[in-house]
Order: sequence, then structure tokens, then C-alpha cells
Amino acid sequence: MKEDDQSLALAPAQTYQRSDEEYATIKPKVVRKERCNKCFVYFLAFFVLLCAIVLVLALIVMHPRNPGIKLSSVTVKNLEHGNGTQPYLNVTLVAEVTIKNTNFGEFRYVDTNGSVLYGVMEIGNMKFRQGSVKARETNKFDVNMDVRSYRLQETRDLSIDINDGMVNLTSNAELEGNMYLLKYVMKKRTAKLNCGMRLNLTSQSIQDLACN
Repeated sequence: MKEDDQSLALAPAQTYQRSDEEYATIKPKVVRKERCNKCFVYFLAFFVLLCAIVLVLALIVMHPRNPGIKLSSVTVKNLEHGNGTQPYLNVTLVAEVTIKNTNFGEFRYVDTNGSVLYGVMEIGNMKFRQGSVKARETNKFDVNMDVRSYRLQETRDLSIDINDGMVNLTSNAELEGNMYLLKYVMKKRTAKLNCGMRLNLTSQSIQDLACN
């Protein structure tokens, strides 16, 4: 009895080894799982990239800026001025207007009236006809500014400027319109003109033209 117990105690432990067929069935499962993990990572990366692109497009395309507008040049025509008992200044200024649309939609604006100021008093006007500026383009056209000093109630400062041969003027206008995005989305935008200039009475020219 003791010998049987010793033989059982000394018997080597049996180990189970997987056959090649079993390994062959397990390996494809592992490979498929790794492929699924990689596919999920690729899909997640693509989804994040797509969201980023959509966000950038939404910020750029769907939130347009106001178009820029300025006077590129101004030509003096029909200048008349005098400094007697009643100082006067009459002149027609032909301005080249530049409207720059940096957005991804067309800007369409309506008829607009602008003003020419001497100090804080309006002494002239200009008219903008309705028009449009296509996406990412710049339009140029001419506008006449008719300046007449009879609108001034006080001419003392004008008399001094006429003696000096230099008159400071400011032109203002707001072109209201709509920005058409992707042909279906419409947003209101305004192109604001604010330019200062000096009218040289001696040379009959515009100097120091600057627009904000």
C-alpha cells in the first residue's frame, strides 16, 4: 500500500499541449480582433478630422465679415471758390470706389446715399447705385461727390481755409446689403466708408487721402 502511494506521488504531472490545428484556429481570431481595433482607430481619427473641417468651414463660410470699401483716388472737377463778403466753395469730386469682398459668398447692396462733411456739417452728397460683388472679388467704379458750401450756416472757418488754400473734407457712406452663402443662406452685412482728404485749391487736386 505504501509502495502504491509512493508510485502515485512520484508519477510525473501530465501537461496539455495545444496542437497545431488548435493554434491555427486561434490565430485568425486574434488577427481579426487586431484589424477591428485598427479600423476603429482609423474611423475615429477620420471622424475627428471631419468634425474639425466642418467647424473651420462653419467659422469661415457661415460667419462672413463686412466687405471693405475705400476711395482709391479722387479727381477734382469744376472747382469754384471765392473769399469775398460771402465765402463759397463749389466743386465736383470724382472718386474711384473700391469694394473688396473677402467672403465665400456674393455681396449684394442696395441704393445708398453718402455724405461729404466739412467739419461736422454736411456740404455734399454722393449716390451709390445698387450692385453686387462676387465672392473673393474686388469691384471698382466711379462716384461723383457734389460739394456746395451754401449749406454752411457759418462760413468763418471756410474763409480761413480758402485763404490758406487747403480745405479738409470727410466722406461717409454705409452700403447695406446681404451676403449670400451657399445659395441658401443670407446674412445682412454693411460696407462702411469713412475717408478723409485735403482739397488743394491752388493745384486743384486731392492730397492726403486716407480711409479707415
